[in-house]
Amino acid sequence: MSKAIASKSKIKSKVKSMVSKPKTKQSASSAASKIQKEGSQHRAKSFIVLPIRKDNAKKEIASMLESANLRFDKLEEELIGNSPIVWITSPEEKKIINFFHKKGMKAFPSNTCIVKLKDRPGEVAKIARILMSSGIDVQDAHLILKDKSISLYGILTDKPAEANKMIQKILASLKEMEEESEESEEPKMDPYE
Repeated sequence: MSKAIASKSKIKSKVKSMVSKPKTKQSASSAASKIQKEGSQHRAKSFIVLPIRKDNAKKEIASMLESANLRFDKLEEELIGNSPIVWITSPEEKKIINFFHKKGMKAFPSNTCIVKLKDRPGEVAKIARILMSSGIDVQDAHLILKDKSISLYGILTDKPAEANKMIQKILASLKEMEEESEESEEPKMDPYE
């Protein structure tokens, strides 16, 4: 009889554990969604910083970030003429930008569209007008860096991902138009000469 009672209690405990399993799955799924939400808030973003020195800019930025215990995933250096810029990929974007601003350095957030243009009057205005006519609100457009022939501009919009795609299309069409005008200006050679 005691064996029968023991087996009944085992069955009851198994049934209870089976009934409570869906709750465990629910709590596991809610925990997973919570982790997903937290992860999406800490996704790494790419943004630029203008270093103080031109030599070893990437090394300079890396040592500054490491000394301040700021995390970064990747650093990339790019030259605009003779001036370097450093692309930083990090989940701590706001902290890093504030850190560089306190150091008196220029840093631009990831929602700024970075555009390289030939240094001619009205180039950034063309892009801003096209963006605005497409329903993208241009909040700010400013010069980041200027070289002899190329300028680097930052365009802040309400829809940065959409603006970046559109800017790439605009730049491609401007390049095509420029190439066509250069071809029409070249004197045609007579193939029989």
